[in-house]
Amino acid sequence: LTGDPFSTKYPSYILAGCQYSNLIPKLDILVSYRQYFTEAFGYNLVPRISVASVYHVNEILPLRVGVSLGGPESFQWSTGFGLHFGFYHVDFGFSQTGGFFNNAKGFAVALESSLWF
Repeated sequence: LTGDPFSTKYPSYILAGCQYSNLIPKLDILVSYRQYFTEAFGYNLVPRISVASVYHVNEILPLRVGVSLGGPESFQWSTGFGLHFGFYHVDFGFSQTGGFFNNAKGFAVALESSLWF
């Protein structure tokens, strides 16, 4: 198949974040800021602020919760946990966009498995 050549410019944005570990023992706080510079492809100029926390119950079990406001997604919340066995980690996450449970407009489920050396 042949056709006319085309190109697409991906939207540029700035992403800045920070993490404060052991705010209180075993609790980490993470904050991020994202700003797109275009309204193309469904993006917008509204900045997005995200705040999350990770509570390390013990060396094996981190619990996570977070919330984001702004940007094209408007409102999003998430939760998850991990099972970290030495060099092998399994992490699970769940997120909803635009509301809670039956009022949400979308959801995501994530599962990660990784080896750490």
